Amino acid sequence: MSDHLNSLAAVSEERISIIRFAPPRALAPYVMQLYFFRFNDTLSADKQPASLSHLIFYLHGKGSVRFCTGEEHAVFQASLYGPCSSALEFSFTGPFVDFGVALTAAGFVALSGESAKDCVDTV
Repeated sequence: MSDHLNSLAAVSEERISIIRFAPPRALAPYVMQLYFFRFNDTLSADKQPASLSHLIFYLHGKGSVRFCTGEEHAVFQASLYGPCSSALEFSFTGPFVDFGVALTAAGFVALSGESAKDCVDTV
């Protein structure tokens, strides 16, 4: 996937959109941000920087994610990602649409029942 990622040209703003919004106050201890991501092309790859946990609902399209460990997984309709120690590499066919929830450590624990530190670089 890395070779494919490196070979892609810059994506124009017409082909990609990200809409971010703050969570309701009651969810603030658990959720940092909510977002919609849309890619309007048939094939793409992207890197997501190292971050805290995410719950992502893949609404349209198919893809895979690769961790810094080299592990690669197909994306599921709903995926809970532990904190990431380095960038994730995504590859998808589209058009591609997802709805994501950027979680705090408390949010990850509330959803998974696991300590975030024990689930680094996992899906």
